[in-house]
Amino acid sequence: MPSHAANQVQSETKADAEHGRMSGVYVDIVTLASSASSKRAFYSLALRCVASALESPYATVYMRSPTEVIDEEHHSGPTDPGFWRSAVQGFLTDAIAAGQPRAKLLSVRESSLKLGMIAVPLVATQEGIDGGLGLVTRMTEQDVSDRVRTVESLVALISKVAESLEMPRSAGSGQVHLPHSALSRSAEFLAPKELAFSLTNSLRNRLGFEQVAIGLVTRNRVELLSISGMDDVRSKGPGVVQMRAAMEECVDFGKLLFCQKSDSWSAVSKSTGHRLHKQWHNATRGAAVASIPLNTGDRCVAVLSLRHVSNSSFTLEDLQQIRDAVEPYASALLLLERAQRGLVRHAYESAWEGFAALVQPRRYGVKLTALLITLFAGWFLFGSLDYEVTVPCALQPAQLRHLTVPYESVLASVAVTAGDPVHAGQILCELDHQELDLEWAELRAEYAVAEQEVQRAMAGDSPVEARLAEANARLFRARLAIVEHRIDQATIRSPVDGVVVDGDLRERVRGVFRQGEPLFQVAPLGDWKLRLEVPEWAISELTVGLPGRFATHARPEKPEAFRVARIRPNAEIRDGRNVFVAEAGVNIDAAWMRPGMEGVAKITVDRRPVWWVTFHHIINYVRLHLWL
Repeated sequence: MPSHAANQVQSETKADAEHGRMSGVYVDIVTLASSASSKRAFYSLALRCVASALESPYATVYMRSPTEVIDEEHHSGPTDPGFWRSAVQGFLTDAIAAGQPRAKLLSVRESSLKLGMIAVPLVATQEGIDGGLGLVTRMTEQDVSDRVRTVESLVALISKVAESLEMPRSAGSGQVHLPHSALSRSAEFLAPKELAFSLTNSLRNRLGFEQVAIGLVTRNRVELLSISGMDDVRSKGPGVVQMRAAMEECVDFGKLLFCQKSDSWSAVSKSTGHRLHKQWHNATRGAAVASIPLNTGDRCVAVLSLRHVSNSSFTLEDLQQIRDAVEPYASALLLLERAQRGLVRHAYESAWEGFAALVQPRRYGVKLTALLITLFAGWFLFGSLDYEVTVPCALQPAQLRHLTVPYESVLASVAVTAGDPVHAGQILCELDHQELDLEWAELRAEYAVAEQEVQRAMAGDSPVEARLAEANARLFRARLAIVEHRIDQATIRSPVDGVVVDGDLRERVRGVFRQGEPLFQVAPLGDWKLRLEVPEWAISELTVGLPGRFATHARPEKPEAFRVARIRPNAEIRDGRNVFVAEAGVNIDAAWMRPGMEGVAKITVDRRPVWWVTFHHIINYVRLHLWL
């Protein structure tokens, strides 16, 4: 009992020291509120302060409110933040879902350092749990509760101080102000996407919308330039398709459209009732959506689309204020888009003007020349040719039979050599089997003796001896069969009709061969395959099943057809070149064909534009060597 009381007093003393050490941190957090330019900045600075005080290598804070989402992290020390990120953020998510603080001790191999994770929800007095703070810190089993209480007190202070900060006014709270310090310098942007990116993200952060998007109108079609919170706009995404359809509906009607939930007794403006906006509204699970046309004169040049946070609505006054604030930038978007026109588009517009000037009375020779040039240019630009890839090739047998030494032996004689035609069953060579013959004779004699022993035991009416004699006879019979099989293996025969493509053993007669050592390679004639050496630049064009033609150096006047059968996945080095080897089936039987014949093959890929077939090698060379 005295020991337990002493431990309790020691623990309380340690906790008091911890709170005393944190008192300076509390003052720093309150001081940060006065210097922070926004709530996001305050959370970032407060997170850094807490992480430094608790010597945390990784800390993260997440806060979600009706007007914005804040997700910040702080990292220090030599470790990679990715090492901690997934574990701490997952731990924080569990704590937010449970609605209470959590702590977990971590074990560090081969180290006396004790670490743990702590996750504490952020509590707002009116909105409940809307986020949390998680970090990694030093702690042991004895001070887990003290550390959790310390972090809880810090999180409660951060939450209270953050509530007192002035937040940007939402779209439903009165007059709309855009951060003109960032947007008024339209001339500094080099592309319409840069300006659109700045507009959408500024509107989202300033007005508290869930999503803001801007699209440029071209011939009644909308090209999405930017969606807030997204670095790249994927045109095939389900949400993007529905948003673009609603924006084009706004272009078609030429007026402000929106769809949202509204009650008959509510002062909130009702929806305009357009079908595509209803589909977008339903796809976002009932969120309020709106599209605003941005005009330059009488022409709609861009569309601004908005999606409000859950359970929030638009008013006509808010939407009109947003339109008045953003519409001046429509001219800047159009100007940047025209300034980005490339050489092809300029040439197209100049050609159109020249064509209009050409369509004048008479001048038939000029018109005929222009017509021929136009037809050739049209064929060159819009016509197509068979695109063929030319690669080296070599004939190979479709099947290759490998004959090896069945057991260690001496080569007695050779009947054929490489290049000789053979037929199935023909003797190719023989191994020395004299010792096997002697062993066979010995076993044969012993087997005869064993048979006599069986007869004697059966005549003597001795069942036990008879069974033993029969077993001994079976043993000699099995050994005899093994020797007979090895004698039969000593004669190497051709398994198929064909030709010997490898194996010259004439100078190795009476030499010793180890088991498994190669003797001959026999290829059946009439069944061939083509080995294609495809360069790297063409491998992406090839697929199994493509047709082609090949001609060998021996018979260049007789091209033969083939079809690609398989493509090996790995590159190989052939004659100092990095190539991919493909195989093709060849259904011909010509007496002049021999294994290893080389030639040239042309693989027909598909129909391609004439200009591409003409210039694609030059284009690829320039791109590769000049990085264009």
